[in-house]
Amino acid sequence: NLNYLKKIYTQNGNFIGLETTAWYTHFTNSIIPDYDTNLNEIIYKNLDGYAVTKGISTNIDMVFNSGLKLILGATYMDVAKTENRIKTRPILTEKFTGTWAISYRINKLYLDVDYTGNLYGPMRLPTLGDLDPRKKYSPTWSIQNIQFTFNKFKNIEIYAGSVS
Repeated sequence: NLNYLKKIYTQNGNFIGLETTAWYTHFTNSIIPDYDTNLNEIIYKNLDGYAVTKGISTNIDMVFNSGLKLILGATYMDVAKTENRIKTRPILTEKFTGTWAISYRINKLYLDVDYTGNLYGPMRLPTLGDLDPRKKYSPTWSIQNIQFTFNKFKNIEIYAGSVS
């Protein structure tokens, strides 16, 4: 792993944090699921070869004295297993992901608003062969949440939210 972290404080009370991590991992003894040998079973076996995971991840955190907070992140991964000199990408491994969180406090209304989400790149999916109507790869997809927190009363917070 290689990690870089930078924290920036401004004179007017704002904060910016930057973090980047790069990694490389080589596996020689790994148990992997085999979805392809028998379409009605998941067979777990020792990897007869090796696997490599490498990637880079970057995050930025920003906190403003206005009550606004932002967190943004992105990750790119190159994941592969090699058996019998054949290199393949394992099922259920996406190449990229993204995350975000945006928070804002409205002091006059005693209200916090939080919007968060994740983004996932396409990945190979287990299917039941050629007759399976499902696609072999997922689309890029996202989970997003919004939450409102009313915090006027001491020791009591009232939440309302939605997920999509």
